[in-house]
Amino acid sequence: MTKQYEYKVISAAKTFFWSLDKEKTAQRLNQAAQNGWELDETAFDWSGGPSKLILKRER
Repeated sequence: MTKQYEYKVISAAKTFFWSLDKEKTAQRLNQAAQNGWELDETAFDWSGGPSKLILKRER
């Protein structure tokens, strides 16, 4: 039997000047992990920084 996953996309936290806010992004990922989500992929924007975090969890 193959595993089935559900996916969710969240935005990486940005600072006032559009750079990545590592602390807030880590908090978002930790909150998601408490609900069973894990990081699957990271989508990068034109400036080279992560903009979307793709999470997955087993159904």
